[in-house]
Amino acid sequence: MGIGSHIGVEAAKEMRQGIGDASSNLVSGMEKVAKSGEQISQNMLVGWRKNLKTLQ
Repeated sequence: MGIGSHIGVEAAKEMRQGIGDASSNLVSGMEKVAKSGEQISQNMLVGWRKNLKTLQ
């Protein structure tokens, strides 16, 4: 294996590592969004139920 191809292999490893980090960050970001969305919808349901009770 020449020096050039060895550098290519190392670069590919680093890129893979970078992509792995980016995708795990993306996943954890999506989880946070899902959790906060869940919280918002729960709060909306609670508010909606209170409004229904006051209307009756």
